[in-house]
Amino acid sequence: MRWKNYILNKKSEKCIDFWGNYLTESKDLLYIHGLGFDPRTLNGIKTIYNIDGSGKRDVLSVRYFQSQEEKDSNITSDEVKQHETELVNFLEAVNNSIRTIVPIITRAEQKSIASITAHNIIENIEQINLYSDVIVDISAMPRGVFIPLLHKILKIIDNHPECKVNLHVVVTENYLLDSKIEDEGVEQSAEFIHGLSIHDLAINQKFKEVWIAILGEKQLEQYDKIRSSVNPVSTCAILPFPSKDLRRGDDLINHYQDKLLNDRDFDVKNIIYADEQNPFQVYRLIRNTIERHSLSLNIFGGTKVIVSALSSKLLTVGAFLAVYETKSFENERKDLRIGIKHVDSISHKFVDQKDKQEILKSNELFHMWIAGEPYI
Repeated sequence: MRWKNYILNKKSEKCIDFWGNYLTESKDLLYIHGLGFDPRTLNGIKTIYNIDGSGKRDVLSVRYFQSQEEKDSNITSDEVKQHETELVNFLEAVNNSIRTIVPIITRAEQKSIASITAHNIIENIEQINLYSDVIVDISAMPRGVFIPLLHKILKIIDNHPECKVNLHVVVTENYLLDSKIEDEGVEQSAEFIHGLSIHDLAINQKFKEVWIAILGEKQLEQYDKIRSSVNPVSTCAILPFPSKDLRRGDDLINHYQDKLLNDRDFDVKNIIYADEQNPFQVYRLIRNTIERHSLSLNIFGGTKVIVSALSSKLLTVGAFLAVYETKSFENERKDLRIGIKHVDSISHKFVDQKDKQEILKSNELFHMWIAGEPYI
């Protein structure tokens, strides 16, 4: 396993300690983040770029527009305008900082194109080879954006041995804030993430399907859309345990019980429990689940594994790592195909902004070192 040994810094204090020690040496940083409505948008960059150190401190801000017309008119919400003003004011005090804005269009012809456009945020090795470290902050990035972005950067690093860039992922988790945010419409169908799809070729059309779903709150509609697009012989549900709320796993089972318990392809023995604050444990568990099913279904000719992340961004990173690593073996293994299936949200809204400032005190910054020096 590529990430059998890993670097994970939980909690904001440990992240600050890590970056405080790491930046004692001169480092050229590129910070990529989403410029969205989420109040956690600037938490990571303010934390890391406030630490003294020498070297470049560049920023790439990803702006989202639902259409070309919206982009041309530069229609932006008040929250995004406020975050952009805050960021500009903050960066004025940061030495050697250049900021670039990358606008991406998320919808066209009444369907999501987010994962396609996100794949082009970083186009080539020249964009990242100027830096010692690339930091991707996914706090204000939807899954349909940060998964293909991470996939593209990792592919560039893996395909160019001369590239010595360190890739970091940071995310500000706050389950109380997440409970106040709801999807405002979802896409009509589930689609594979761009670059992480399963091509239905003649050689694998008869492969048996396995669906691995990381369950989360308020995702019943997405669950239904993904379930109707797959035909699994086995459905595996990943639940959070341990978790801050010790009853969270039980509550999720109650939330999904009609879907799961009435599904003939689901067995309670296929429930997997994973630490909600450790994406690398999710990565290991999914990798083991893939191998176990691949071995047992090999007699039928092969296995198609569909992974869906309906939970936190932290656990979604673990799912991505498992799929990315397994997909790198597809050319060698003709009996296994894997992809990530997802339903994009059209937009989001706060259902209750009461006590928002108090809730933001529960922000926790997490840091994952994905590629670079520790893995050479």
